[in-house]
Amino acid sequence: MAIDGALKPQPAGRLTFELADSRAWNLPLSGRGRIDVDAQQHLDVDIDLMVRSARLVARGGLGAPDRSIEVKLDVPSIAELLPPSSKAAVAGSLELSGTARGKWTAPEVQVQLAAKALRYGDHSLASVSALASYGGGSDGTLRVSAGAAGYGYAPRPAASVQAVSLVVEGRLSNHAIRLQATADKTQSASIIADGGWREDAWRGRVREAVVAPPLDLRLLMPASLVVSTRGAEFGPAKIAVEHVRFDDVRLRSDDAGIATQGTFSGLQPSRFSVPVQGGLKPVLAPTGRRTPLALRGEWDLRLAGGLIDGRVLIERSEGDLYAGRGPRSALGLTDAWLDARIEANHLAAAMRIEGTNSGGIGAHLDAWLEDSAEAGWRLAQARPWLISGAFDLKGLNWINALLSDHMRANVRLGGNLTGTVRIEGTPASPSASGRLSGSDLRVAWVEQGVRLENGRLLAHLQGDLIVLDELQFSGPPRVQPDDRRAAAAVPADREGSVSASGRLRLGDLSGVIQVAAIHLPLLQRPDRWVIASGGGNIEIAAKHVQVNGAFAAEAGFVGIARAELPSLSDDVVVVRAGETAEGRERRVTLGFDLGIDLGEAFYLTGKGLSTRVEGAVRLRSAGRGAVTAVGSIAAVDGVYE
Repeated sequence: MAIDGALKPQPAGRLTFELADSRAWNLPLSGRGRIDVDAQQHLDVDIDLMVRSARLVARGGLGAPDRSIEVKLDVPSIAELLPPSSKAAVAGSLELSGTARGKWTAPEVQVQLAAKALRYGDHSLASVSALASYGGGSDGTLRVSAGAAGYGYAPRPAASVQAVSLVVEGRLSNHAIRLQATADKTQSASIIADGGWREDAWRGRVREAVVAPPLDLRLLMPASLVVSTRGAEFGPAKIAVEHVRFDDVRLRSDDAGIATQGTFSGLQPSRFSVPVQGGLKPVLAPTGRRTPLALRGEWDLRLAGGLIDGRVLIERSEGDLYAGRGPRSALGLTDAWLDARIEANHLAAAMRIEGTNSGGIGAHLDAWLEDSAEAGWRLAQARPWLISGAFDLKGLNWINALLSDHMRANVRLGGNLTGTVRIEGTPASPSASGRLSGSDLRVAWVEQGVRLENGRLLAHLQGDLIVLDELQFSGPPRVQPDDRRAAAAVPADREGSVSASGRLRLGDLSGVIQVAAIHLPLLQRPDRWVIASGGGNIEIAAKHVQVNGAFAAEAGFVGIARAELPSLSDDVVVVRAGETAEGRERRVTLGFDLGIDLGEAFYLTGKGLSTRVEGAVRLRSAGRGAVTAVGSIAAVDGVYE
């Protein structure tokens, strides 16, 4: 390498170099080059460099209208330019060519770019192309036409983007920008802006911004935008996202950090939908002529130096929630709000929901926030926290509207529930305390004919457990069997009862409950009806409830209407058109394994047989398909056709 030149009165000189057996970033480097600048500010370049298969060539000169430099960069494999540890995560090829002419301090420039099969970790891009030109001088004409196609993100295939295009036209100080993106045939987004480079920053406004449904975002009026090397500032802006109105939205990013603020109104939970098989399903959708719940709020958040400060407020502005279609289905909301304040990562939040028909719930959270490498911003897992709350819920039947379609078709809940809860420790190791009590509780599993009424609950929280101190239901049979003999064996007004105790884990409500029953209406369907006394266990898991026990029947009836149809084994999953095995909804099943002494008033009809039966039988069900009965029984005083 040789350098010969002078800085005064005008910069001038020559740089020459020859590279052989050299390395750059621990990669083999070879080539040669010459750069000349004379006193008349004429620039001459002749450079040829290679790093493995990648090659950079630049030849020509600047300093006069008839002089130009051509530059070509060819990278057949981007992975070859990176350390060995990065090769597996990076792939693709790149070609770049450009021409510059005129004065070398402010030349006229044209650049063309093409890249294919790009990949970085889980991100991939099929192709990128761009053509850009600048007319030279301090305020030359500016034209950019760029596009990308086939973006994919491996963990979330649904986040793929088919194509993105960018067009810029005008002068450096005043030009128009149009950005468009398409995810599929129905999802697209576009941004139109105008402005220019002035005072070391791009200053302008976003005139239009549209994102197609389901997000359905629209910029309601032009908003200011400033972008520089020091950061960016957007707003104030008015934006609509579906039916929600956002006002005075501001976003600022600079060396001090990031800040955002704004207000929103008209947020209706009933108008949002969630993805389900075959489309979208509304959440808490109101029916009939009703005023749906609407929320408003504001936020003012600042992130700087790893610390968050600010406030978020959400409150009810009008309307109600409805748990069904009946005249008493409204929760009668009178108050609903959430107020969260953050000071140097210390979070203090309070919330309250109050309804004339549903009761009230209030809670307070005191915790710390942290920016974790694995999950981003979250509650600080190792720092102390406190959650305290109290609730007085009336008419729990409103919970039925929040259950899944299958649960709602088979389960009925009702009653009143009150309690206090306190959770301490840390988020990684919580410890709970508190007391729960319930009255007039009702639980019905319609599909199996199980009905429990007049319930009373006393329980307390201990660590990560709910301990049932007392849970009792009582009441007479509510359904009559299709056999008068069985019905006559038990007084119609005889009260039955069942009591339970046990422990459930707070995280998933799994656990075991011990049950004791006296004159209990065990099964309550016209064709499957049993009154019995005895005891057993209820084992609860995420997708299955299993009842095991032994009972002595005081009266019973089983009607066998027809032969059971063949059914598939439990390990066979049927996937219908449009479904995936992973996405198919898993239903909660109820299974039982009950040993029953049939007593002296148990009747069986069907298949031409009508008889009283004596002995012992074991009833079993896996939660779907046929109920099986195995045992030793005797037919007494029966007839057979």
